[in-house]
Amino acid sequence: MAPKSSLFGQRRVIYVTLAGYCIVATVYCLAKELYGPFLRTLVHCDTPVDPAEPFSGSEFCGDAKYVLASAQAQEGALVSAKLFVHGLAAPFLGSM
Repeated sequence: MAPKSSLFGQRRVIYVTLAGYCIVATVYCLAKELYGPFLRTLVHCDTPVDPAEPFSGSEFCGDAKYVLASAQAQEGALVSAKLFVHGLAAPFLGSM
């Protein structure tokens, strides 16, 4: 049977690991939920905003389809860049 002190040490490592995972998972979920709305607010176009129409997602563009398509294109480019960086960094981080 393992001594009591080593069990507490293992438990502490598990708790610290789970706490770190919870923080990373929370940040990831928030980023996924906030990415789209934030990118939609950055879209500009020539279509004026009509107060009678439903909100398009952008204060500077009244065309909801264009706003959504543009924000998705921007998100696709950002995800591609993120995956490229992960692909470059993974072998270096894995060798540590």
